[in-house]
Amino acid sequence: MKPFARHAPPLRGRTLAGALALLVAISACSDRTAVGPDRHASPRSPSASLNDGTTPADDEYQLTEPASLGSPFLGPAAFGPRLQQLPGGAITGQPALVSSGLPSAAGCTSFTDDVAGKIALIRRGTCAFTVKVKNAQDAGAIAVIIYDNVTEVLRGMAGTDETITIPALFASAALGQQLISTNPAAETLSAVAGEFPTLNLPADLTVTATTATATGVAVRISIGATDNSGSASVSCSLLDDTGKQNTVRSSTLTDGTFVLQDVIPFGSWTVRCTASDAAQNTTSGSFALVSRPMDTTPPTVMVPPDLTVEATGPAGAAASFAVTATDDRDGPIAPTCTAPSGSTFPLGVTTVSCTATDAAGNSASASFMVNVVDTQAPTISAPTPITVDATSPAGAVVTVPAPNATDVVGVALATCGSGAPSTFPIGTTNVTCTASDAAGNVSTATTTVTVRGAPEQIANLIQATTGLALSPTQTAQLVSALQTALDDPRNLPRACRALDGYIALVRLASRGTQPAISMDQAAKLITDATRIEAVLGCR
Repeated sequence: MKPFARHAPPLRGRTLAGALALLVAISACSDRTAVGPDRHASPRSPSASLNDGTTPADDEYQLTEPASLGSPFLGPAAFGPRLQQLPGGAITGQPALVSSGLPSAAGCTSFTDDVAGKIALIRRGTCAFTVKVKNAQDAGAIAVIIYDNVTEVLRGMAGTDETITIPALFASAALGQQLISTNPAAETLSAVAGEFPTLNLPADLTVTATTATATGVAVRISIGATDNSGSASVSCSLLDDTGKQNTVRSSTLTDGTFVLQDVIPFGSWTVRCTASDAAQNTTSGSFALVSRPMDTTPPTVMVPPDLTVEATGPAGAAASFAVTATDDRDGPIAPTCTAPSGSTFPLGVTTVSCTATDAAGNSASASFMVNVVDTQAPTISAPTPITVDATSPAGAVVTVPAPNATDVVGVALATCGSGAPSTFPIGTTNVTCTASDAAGNVSTATTTVTVRGAPEQIANLIQATTGLALSPTQTAQLVSALQTALDDPRNLPRACRALDGYIALVRLASRGTQPAISMDQAAKLITDATRIEAVLGCR
């Protein structure tokens, strides 16, 4: 591999005229970075000067002819095609200086210079890199070299323009002046790819101390470096978050792999590494390294306030809730709870405990209560009203059935007439029915018990008698006896005698070979009349 020349002597007494052959070839390395048109780039590593024409930066290209230029380097652009995309990985052409707009705005407007089929040399300044390159492309240029307008080093050219189809390269201010002053009759410009070492860096790392008293974290990081010459060395620098170099870390070679092994102080760092071959060709790259103290802080578990939910069945009720946890290092963590959200909780109070554990094994718990209550009273339906005949002057013994009742949890008790007399008096009595559940919720409903007295029973007996298939004379005799008892119930002896007469006439009508009243009919009528006598107090 041809060594790269360093600090080429300036060329004096030469002008840019005629056709110069310019060949620019590829050297593709790691960690491409592009910088805006009027802003200067700070090198990521103080050990690597960028685009000063003497030392390579990452992903740069190298001019090799004329030899008097000392094989300077050109920086990349973030837009347009890479040289390695072109046939042979190179570009060849006659350079042409863009003078319109000099000294400050060269290339910012349509060209008056003839750059068709040539490589345009344009001074940096005033407008964006992409504007200059696009104007050169529109004027027919096959490539562009933009040279810096300041002596500070710049890494490359930033910008975005998908319509740019020609390659663009960046030269230092000193190199730009050398290109402009080159005598085309004496020199030929050409370029070949710089043969840089290959540097294999790890992805960004976060390391954590294993002891609480440590001041940093011991790391052992493998860094691969290869070169076509067979040997390469690696050096690494540790940069703080401001880009200032903190410590230079050395590396050792183990089975072809460089091992970075040191104690990294707590904080956020950039590890900048450079691989160098025997010809002093270098490739640089970096990765982020976060060194953290041992994690002894548990996560924070956030639970809802105590919940109260209404029971939906004998098993209780389902309760939904949100529980979250976060850790100062791991961020959100999924907690686990003794009962997950949506579980069915029984009646009463249940304590739900939730725990979260971070990656370091620190755990934290929090709890809340789910109280399932039953505040809904049963639904009750009272029995239908009851009507019976009195069996004595006191009334009648009546049993009121229990009401129909339902409850979401369950009915504990359902009854009617609790505390009411077993014998209901003549007339209508309101009866209250009650249903309750285990939680003490109560519902009530009302029904009635009506006990018919002697007058009502006599009137019913008259109606039953007139419905019999008797002769008019027999019907008139029976009804007359009942009517006598109905008309003057306060004359108890007379009413009792009238009822006795009715009973005698019924018996008489049920005798003989062809009785007017059947035995069953007679038994029913006599029973009713006898009950009325009991109600009146005849017996």
